[in-house]
Amino acid sequence: MPIVSSLQYFNSFSVSLVPEQAGVYCLQDATGVIYFGKSDARTGVRGRLQAHLSGSEGPCTASATLFGYELCSDPASRESALLVEYRLLHRRLPRCNDVMPRPSRW
Repeated sequence: MPIVSSLQYFNSFSVSLVPEQAGVYCLQDATGVIYFGKSDARTGVRGRLQAHLSGSEGPCTASATLFGYELCSDPASRESALLVEYRLLHRRLPRCNDVMPRPSRW
């Protein structure tokens, strides 16, 4: 099941409205989903999105134009489920997940 939120423009104003809680998020561009990520309660979804927006997570995710997020109590499991589902549907990982380190179970 995809992330259950409406997509928002990936800019500093929209990101500033995101809660500072644990969860998962997706980044998209004109081609579709380019990255699924997770955040713990310490960093929060907002903190992770701000890192991608600033470019400190690399140029691949900084090129996103839209994002969605979902708060959850087990972000690692939810992120894993999103990646498995995406891989089953598309026979590959999202473009930016494919260039970043993956969990050892891949």
